[in-house]
Amino acid sequence: MHTIYGDFMKSPFHYQMSERSSLPTTYCNLLLYLFKREEIPNILIQRIYQYAFDLSFSKEIASGGSSRVAHLLLVHFLQDYAKNFSFPLSGEMIYGAKVDLKLFQTVLLHGIIVTKVCFEERDHYVLVTRIDREFVYLFDPYYTVNEKELDEVWYFNDRFFDYNRKIKVPYFFQTDSHFFMLGEISRRECALFYRIHHFPV
Repeated sequence: MHTIYGDFMKSPFHYQMSERSSLPTTYCNLLLYLFKREEIPNILIQRIYQYAFDLSFSKEIASGGSSRVAHLLLVHFLQDYAKNFSFPLSGEMIYGAKVDLKLFQTVLLHGIIVTKVCFEERDHYVLVTRIDREFVYLFDPYYTVNEKELDEVWYFNDRFFDYNRKIKVPYFFQTDSHFFMLGEISRRECALFYRIHHFPV
C-alpha cells in the first residue's frame, strides 16, 4: 500500500546534538546506512544512547562522552541482539596494530567501519563508508562551517547519505595526532559491521 509518504526508505545521517556525542550519533548513522527506517527497531536507538555515555567531568553525569569500554559494550549489545532476535547485523571490535590499511580495504568491500580518529584532544568517532587508492570516505557527525585548512582533507556539508569528508589515504593512517588521523597504534580502535543477507536455517 502506497501513501502520500511513498515507500519506506532510508533517512539521512545525523549530526551531533552535543559536543561529545559522536559515538551514539555514529552508531545511529551506522543503522541508517545499512537499513531502511522500517527495519530499525526502536530498542536499538534507545540502548545506543543509554550505553554510550560513560564518562563524566566533575559532578556532571555523562559530560565526558564515551570511552573504549562504552564502545565495546555497544558492539556486544548489537551482537547479542542480532543473535537473539535474528537481526541481520554482524559486528566485531578490532584494536591496535590490526587497525590498518589492509583491514579497511578488506572490510569496506562489503561492510562499514566505526572508527576512532584524532580530533583536538578528545576521542571522536566517525563512520567510514568506503576507500579507494587515493581517499578514505567517511561521515563525521561534528557539523562545522569553519573547515580546518588541511591539504589532505575535503569537506562536503551537503551530503547526508554516504560521506561528508574525503581524506587522503596516507594522511588518514598516520600515527600523529592531527585531525582525522587514526593516531598512535596502541590507541586505535574500530568496529566492523556487515549486513547479513541470509541467515542459516
